[in-house]
Amino acid sequence: MARILIADDEAILTMYLEEILSMNDHDVVGSASSGQEAIDLARELSPDIIIMDISMPGEVDGIEAAEIIKSTLGIPSIFMTAHSEIPIIEKSRQADPYGYLIKPVQNIGTRIVVDSALSRLYAERKLRENEQRFSDIVYSMADWVWETDETGKYTYAAGNVKDILGYTPEEMIGKSPCSLVSEETAEAIAVFFEDKASRKEAFFNKESWGLSKNGNRVCIQTTGIPILDKEGGLKGYRGINKNITLTKNTTYALKEFETRFRSVMDSLNIGLTLISPDMEVLSSNQTMNNWFPRHGFADKPKCYHAYRNIHQNEPCPNCTVALNLKDGLVHEAACEIDTETGLRHLRRISFPVINLEGDIIAAIVFLVDLTEKKSLNEHQCHIS
Repeated sequence: MARILIADDEAILTMYLEEILSMNDHDVVGSASSGQEAIDLARELSPDIIIMDISMPGEVDGIEAAEIIKSTLGIPSIFMTAHSEIPIIEKSRQADPYGYLIKPVQNIGTRIVVDSALSRLYAERKLRENEQRFSDIVYSMADWVWETDETGKYTYAAGNVKDILGYTPEEMIGKSPCSLVSEETAEAIAVFFEDKASRKEAFFNKESWGLSKNGNRVCIQTTGIPILDKEGGLKGYRGINKNITLTKNTTYALKEFETRFRSVMDSLNIGLTLISPDMEVLSSNQTMNNWFPRHGFADKPKCYHAYRNIHQNEPCPNCTVALNLKDGLVHEAACEIDTETGLRHLRRISFPVINLEGDIIAAIVFLVDLTEKKSLNEHQCHIS
């Protein structure tokens, strides 16, 4: 059931229309006899639709009243007219009517026109609801979505673009991805997009460093798919951009820390090795590599191959790493190993690497060289 306002200065016609509409389960919420009264009642009663006579008396005719109501209240009209001349019909189109009733109106004809107009009205409402829902989702996202035309210029932007780049969605319109990066990377970005566009290809997780409105560097991860017309021609691209600056900066910071850490460890006369649960050597510092060159070994050799005997097939009986991986405790032992630079007396300290779930995922081994201290003690004992 729809709420309908009738605007016509003929009382008998108004009563007849009200009877027809009531028979079809619609609610006539009021009637107006002039254009201005139709505007006032529309504001007061908020009907779903108005049946408006084109030739309304007063300073505001039906066409003007329908235009005002549609533009200010969003309420559409069905026009009634006793004239079917083309000029009148053409003039009425500026108000975007949802249908026409030709006087004298008939029951069946009225029902068909009203039902058709209401179908369009409900479909448009549903579309607006879906658009609003989509818009709410987009604007609540941490990322931002976009569309470009065939030239690569943005025609649509929404979402978190202002927080990411400092531009409002409106400011993004007409810009291109190349205008949002530094000059030295603009050419590479242009070549990439031109190549994809020439082949009408989608692209996924393309990373590039751009510049925000205030000049800060921002790392963007972009995914885009082509928009094609019915003939398969490229109309543009549609996609989503993700700000991965924090992730990238964190990655760089970790790499820098790892480089500095390795540099420090390589400068110490302490052996350091990371060993997997399968007893494979995952990583070692320079001191360890000097003591036990791994030339001739496959990648990630077993630790007892690299540091003991290539022909050995199982860990040593009292291997501290094996104990780490079994009981998750720190273990220490003294050992003598024949290294590349001679027999060394080493203090071996190993401890497990445990993840957040409590699983043992590796073992780290420190080897402290006690050779010189041992020789010194033996020498002192010999003198005494």
